[in-house]
Amino acid sequence: MPAGRSATSGFALAAIALGFVAFGAYWGAWAATAADTKRTFELDAGGFGLLLACFVVAGVPAGLVAGRLCDRHGARAVALAGGALLGVGGIALAATPSLQFAVACAMTAGAGSAVFDIGINTEAVAFQERVGGRVLGRMHALYFLGSAGGGVIAAVVVAAGGSHRLVQGFAASLSLVAIVAIALAGSLAHLPTTAAERPDARTALRHPVVRRMALVLLLAFLVEGALEAWTGIYLRESLQLSAAAGSIGVAILFASMTVGALASDAIARRLDARRLMLLAGLGVTVAMVAAVATREPVAAVACFATVAFLFGTLPPTVYSEAADALTEAAGAAVAALTVVSYLAFLVGPVMIGALADAIGLRTSLGSLSALGLVCAALALQHRPVRVAPVR
Repeated sequence: MPAGRSATSGFALAAIALGFVAFGAYWGAWAATAADTKRTFELDAGGFGLLLACFVVAGVPAGLVAGRLCDRHGARAVALAGGALLGVGGIALAATPSLQFAVACAMTAGAGSAVFDIGINTEAVAFQERVGGRVLGRMHALYFLGSAGGGVIAAVVVAAGGSHRLVQGFAASLSLVAIVAIALAGSLAHLPTTAAERPDARTALRHPVVRRMALVLLLAFLVEGALEAWTGIYLRESLQLSAAAGSIGVAILFASMTVGALASDAIARRLDARRLMLLAGLGVTVAMVAAVATREPVAAVACFATVAFLFGTLPPTVYSEAADALTEAAGAAVAALTVVSYLAFLVGPVMIGALADAIGLRTSLGSLSALGLVCAALALQHRPVRVAPVR
């Protein structure tokens, strides 16, 4: 590759990476300060779940439309629009004292989040196709790293007596910085859009391997979304941790997801996808039960971190497995999985909120252990697309 093209491609990859970091930072800051938002608007568990549902109500249809827009206008344009909506909606949500306006802001941020998510993931896949090699695992690790950073920033600001609104507003503004970088990278690199190359995602889901991987990803993101939204609240309200300690606990959760994503490539060289999914599912079941069974905060955080690590290994593995199964339309396979994962990521918190009102937050979080068993069952039905080398 010529030096000039290598430099511009490197800048393009750095811009995509910044998008993943900024995206993670917003949701990390949101998770770490969720209890403060809940108290600010004087919401019970059900009411807070309904506020989270506003993200779902706007995010699900926006995500479905985003896939079509990627086909028509290119993933970069979709990422720019989504980042702008997320930034504006997130900043407004952080600033408003009105619950009614917060609903509208949450819907704006939810729509932007879905569109941004699909845009940057599809753009990352397109980058892989242009230059060769895999970058999705690293991009997902950067999302988790950004989430951990958002949690750490929240812990520092809250410990210093700062406002959770400041944390959320700052984190939302990072997506605006990211879209500027993505726009400049596209202009400088003169990279082609991905519009004309995207098959219909629904076609990809007809493939049995892609469909099974979509189910595994659905389970992983149901758990991840639930933990991101409710772990901080559980640590602070059920285990009586301070605001700073609870925020640090959330940061540890995201750091564990980061390590899991980074370790996924090394693990995949030793285990095929079937065994990895089986061990992750069984491990999550045990760790999740242990997390809610203990009353010791350190032990609970360690168990939650184990769940985060195990399920953190799944997304890069699942995306790669689906892309390898549908090599003639790898981008379509990843786009289809992204839509499914976003639905799960948004439904998980709402599901736990509804269950918490009925059976309590501790028991509702414990119920997530059943999803690990379902993941293990799906793994037993799967034949790896690529078999791990014999050592």
